[in-house]
Amino acid sequence: MWPTHLSSESGSGGHLFRCGNGIKDAGEACVDGKNDGSDGTCKSDCSLADYCGDGVKSNNEACDDGAKNVALASACGQGVCTSVCTKAPYCGDGRVQSAFEDCNGSLDCTASCTTSVLH
Repeated sequence: MWPTHLSSESGSGGHLFRCGNGIKDAGEACVDGKNDGSDGTCKSDCSLADYCGDGVKSNNEACDDGAKNVALASACGQGVCTSVCTKAPYCGDGRVQSAFEDCNGSLDCTASCTTSVLH
């Protein structure tokens, strides 16, 4: 059964609308036709379902900083969350990110993941 609410939009005392009728009525955040709560869709009560970028870590997201999520191509740094809700690579994570690191954790590697010349 779909949640219902009265609308005062008519002059005859209101019409009974229900969530899921395909029309975004007053009090509904969304109506996308699915209303199954899957990622990026409406829940059955016409409130927004969880999605990457909403600022709430949910489902299989590693992180979600909302508007502070950083574009995947440029995300770097410990504690940084990417636009696809994964943790960004950082110096010291054990993996060389060729776009901005020379090394990562080897003996000749500096704290900023650049190669030092041993004398």
